Parts: sequence; structure tokens; C-alpha cells
Amino acid sequence: MITPEDNVYLVGFSGTGKTAVGKLLAGRLRRRFVDMDAVIAERLGESIPGIFARYGEGRYRDEENLLVAELTSQQGLVVAAGGGAILDDKNCRLFEESRAVVALRANPETIQKRLEGEEPRALLQSADPLRRIRELKAERRPVYDKVPLQIKTDELMPAEVVDRIIKSVGVTSE
Repeated sequence: MITPEDNVYLVGFSGTGKTAVGKLLAGRLRRRFVDMDAVIAERLGESIPGIFARYGEGRYRDEENLLVAELTSQQGLVVAAGGGAILDDKNCRLFEESRAVVALRANPETIQKRLEGEEPRALLQSADPLRRIRELKAERRPVYDKVPLQIKTDELMPAEVVDRIIKSVGVTSE
């Protein structure tokens, strides 16, 4: 059973539904929702692609690591982690200490379709975005696979994903 003090971290590739699911889950649990990418963009006064272009991926990852340390010292949050946050071993350990880490998964084609019409993701700017999604997912798969709770979101509405999370981790709002 996950207590109200434990944070719930949603990890996974861009376009798997972390933000949409996180907002709904936070509402259902009466918790504060934090979208890590949005916080970093606000703090640096720049979009995520803008941060990557202006400062590079290293600066973004440094900001991400600082934010993970900050958030894991708080309680009762629902956090949509940046797609690569879990790739850092320290971040991974900090997330796991909360006991509620959920990896959202989706096929590359689903991800590409979900991301169409949005501002291009920094790491997906390519002549062949679907190929780039496949490459990055393959690189990250071993890390994502370590998360015990995996939910495929391809065929699910965000509310259905929330129901599965609540049932799987036994999280309560009280």
C-alpha cells in the first residue's frame, strides 16, 4: 500500500501519456501534480527544445537532476518525470525510494502519432522521427524494463491508465 506521503512517479518515453495521466491521477488522489519538463522550462524561461538548442542536453540533465533531488525530498506528489530522468542512476534510486514508480509504455508508431502537431521534442528532431523514436526507445529499454510496474498505454484512455495505477499500487488519497 502506498501512503499519502509517498510520491508517485510516472516515467517513460515522450508521448506515453505521463502528463495527461499524471494530471488525472493527481486529481483523483487530491495531490499536487508536477510536470518536470514544465518546471524546468519555467525556471530557465525557455521551452525544452530551446533549452537543448541554447544550453545543450548536459545543462538540461543537470537541471533535471537538481529537480529530482528537490521533488524526492517532498511528499504526496504525482510527478511526470522527463523522458530521460530515469536514465541517471541517482535519479532512479531516488524514485525507487518512494516505492511508487510506474513506467508508461507505448509503441513507436503510437508515440509518433501522439506527438504530431506538438512542438518538436529536442531529442526527436530528425529527418526520420519514427526511426529516431525507435533508436532512443531501444537505448532506454533496459532502464525502463527495470521498473516493476509497466502499463502499455497504446489502447488505453488516460482515465483507464489511472484506474490501473490505483489498482496496482494500492495508492490512497486519505
